Amino acid sequence: MREGDKMNSARRAAIRMVNGLVLLDLRIGITSVLHRYYVGGGPDFASFGHVLIERAQGVGKVLGQGGRVAVPPRGKQLGWYYGMLGAGRRTMFDIDRFVSDCRDAVDRDPTHKAAAEVVKRAMSDPSGVMTALGEPTEPGITPLYQSADLTILNLAWRPSFTVPPHNHEMWAVIGIYGGREDNIFWRRIKDHPDGLIEAAGARALSTGDVCPMGPDIIHSVTNPIPRLTAAIHVYGGDFFEAERSEWEPEGLVEKPYDMEAMRTRFGK
Repeated sequence: MREGDKMNSARRAAIRMVNGLVLLDLRIGITSVLHRYYVGGGPDFASFGHVLIERAQGVGKVLGQGGRVAVPPRGKQLGWYYGMLGAGRRTMFDIDRFVSDCRDAVDRDPTHKAAAEVVKRAMSDPSGVMTALGEPTEPGITPLYQSADLTILNLAWRPSFTVPPHNHEMWAVIGIYGGREDNIFWRRIKDHPDGLIEAAGARALSTGDVCPMGPDIIHSVTNPIPRLTAAIHVYGGDFFEAERSEWEPEGLVEKPYDMEAMRTRFGK
């Protein structure tokens, strides 16, 4: 065998070895991602397609004489495939998994912060949430979970419906998966004998938006669009049993919150 043929043969063997190591590294990476997603509750693996390709390129750079060894076609295919698989997986919002994740978040952190991250993950694909919960056909409040320290509601707001100023006496995280809601935030007028409030700010929430609220927040909410608005509300307490206040819409005078009246108004 001529010297040049020997060199070419050795180079081909080296490339095969690198390709084998790349694919092994990819398989290890894929296994790790799957474990983190399904067991550890980590992020979904849609974004890992390009990471897997980068891993392959990194191995090639280390073992391929300055990175001149290309990623093997199968490595690129694996990266693309798992990227597409993850993209599809994101749309598969699972109600039981969402409730479980919220329950775990509150157990880890009694503030709104961990629960807000769960809601943000869900609202990163609002169409997936809509598919799982179903597009609403009428207004209403559907409890998905209720306990002393956590309530999860699926709400549908009718067009032009307004909830007068009210507080929660617990934190809340609002996620919109269809439509829009306009919030006006209020604050108490210091030392006012009737508990009057004044406007302090506003925020419009559109599809995919998430809004955390602290336990002292007072807000009013309007659905300004000519169709139902759909939202998931997560509360750090028992939404239906907590004592709290609402404010008369015209005079803004404080009074006890009437849950039954709210249910009636909401369902009309």
